[in-house]
Amino acid sequence: MKLLLRTLHFQLMDLLRQPGYTIPTLAFPSLFYFIFAVPESQEQSQAAFMAGSFCAFAVFGVVFFQFGIGTAQDRTSKWTLYIRTLPAPSWLPLLSRALIATLVALTSAGLVLTLALTLTPARWSWTEASQLLVTLALGSLAFAPMGIAFGYWVKEKTALPLANLVYLPLSYIGGLLTPPQMLPEKLHRVSEWTPTRHYGELVWASSSSSFPSESLIIVIGFTSLFLVFSLLGYRREQILVWS
Repeated sequence: MKLLLRTLHFQLMDLLRQPGYTIPTLAFPSLFYFIFAVPESQEQSQAAFMAGSFCAFAVFGVVFFQFGIGTAQDRTSKWTLYIRTLPAPSWLPLLSRALIATLVALTSAGLVLTLALTLTPARWSWTEASQLLVTLALGSLAFAPMGIAFGYWVKEKTALPLANLVYLPLSYIGGLLTPPQMLPEKLHRVSEWTPTRHYGELVWASSSSSFPSESLIIVIGFTSLFLVFSLLGYRREQILVWS
């Protein structure tokens, strides 16, 4: 536990020393929400739906970038190579990154919720709010393997532009930026095969009595698939580093 707390401290300090990354990461989903969703949120159920969508957009973006870009940068970092030589569990930095990513993701989603409660008629009961927060937090577990797999299989110099080419299209096609029913017909069909769409379904269901068990199974399936690619990427990296 002491090692975990120390690792958390160092990674959090490193994050706070990069305001050019941290502030846009926190504010970007709220800015998008304010521009595109607030004017359309005129009715309570619609406002809650849009707020949930942009909260999911925030969680997906923070976790994917935190793990994707972070993993790609760590692969060429001398500090990371040094950490690997220390007598500490190899999973410790990964667990620490996961906890920080979840914290930053929920903070970013919290800014969206603050705007929703202030500027729109969106309201949640305590039960709905709890379900929403739990679902958003679990999203970090679902998308972490995706980010790690991405970081292990792309080069550091191309990680950021490629991450944007994954993040924004997946968010749009998944219905996180615009309701799925408003997508063009062909994109709507593609949407049903994306992890973001089914994660959105889970988030939207937190404000209703129904539970999309099929979406949960699909999200777990995508998570497992990306976990396999993460492990393969990790083994490949270990071979390259120590060979």
